[in-house]
Amino acid sequence: MKITNKILLVAALIVPILIASGCTNQPDNAAVNTSQAVNFSAPLLDNRLEVFHFHATRQCTSCINAGKYAEETLKKYFQSDLDSGRIVFKSINVESPENQEIVSKYEATGSSLWLGVYNSSGFFPEENTAVWYKTLDENAYLEYFKGIVESKLSGL
Repeated sequence: MKITNKILLVAALIVPILIASGCTNQPDNAAVNTSQAVNFSAPLLDNRLEVFHFHATRQCTSCINAGKYAEETLKKYFQSDLDSGRIVFKSINVESPENQEIVSKYEATGSSLWLGVYNSSGFFPEENTAVWYKTLDENAYLEYFKGIVESKLSGL
């Protein structure tokens, strides 16, 4: 096997592992998020979209941007849906014991962005991994995520 083929094989094996493992360290300028427990005692609409940014206490730049840009997209393009409860956004610390119920419901294992659709047919959670490729380009993230949210809302 040629050396370039070996390098490509190793890269093909390592990159998915790095992506799946989420953030394992924190740059010097990364924020520490101390988000509150998710409160679901307020009335929720039967047909709604939940957008949850799951994260660890210590976040790298990409993790911070994933949540920040998701929230920015929703506020910029879907404010009326946020206000009405048709869209619910939360940033959820997976390490906080008080969040374990929602973490288990979504089966979140670390830094991730999940969309949960509630409609007449039931509850449908889906992790969006493509956003991680756009966390260093705010405009690309917002345009991409806007399309995802529009698609999900059309199914409500």
